[in-house]
Amino acid sequence: MVQDVRFWESVDLGLRLLVSTTRAPMRLVTGLSMFGALANMGYCIYIIAIALLKPDVEPGWVSLSLQQSGMFLLISVVLLVLSEYVLQIVGAFNAGPAYSIGREFNSVRLERREKLNLEEVVSKSQHDAAHSTRAHG
Repeated sequence: MVQDVRFWESVDLGLRLLVSTTRAPMRLVTGLSMFGALANMGYCIYIIAIALLKPDVEPGWVSLSLQQSGMFLLISVVLLVLSEYVLQIVGAFNAGPAYSIGREFNSVRLERREKLNLEEVVSKSQHDAAHSTRAHG
């Protein structure tokens, strides 16, 4: 049971890394959406051609097929637009530098003491003497 949980955690981590580091999954969604939209447009043309050219079409087939194909066409177009929009947002978000400066150690504005990166160290005898004078004084 523990190995099963670790497996799914590994799959989740792998998918997150794949989606966060590359644009390929969203480009795949865009391509599939475009293919779906074009296929549905072709099917709509096929339905209209059958309705015009064939004399014995089942009643209701043309309207039902056009309705379903039209809905899938709209869904494909919406998914296509959304996937491109997400790609644009991710591109704008990642356009900044890959790093940020947390602390600057070398600058003309820093003083010599700040550049040394030293701390004041108090010896044990100085520490004891300071505490004993406060306690007695």
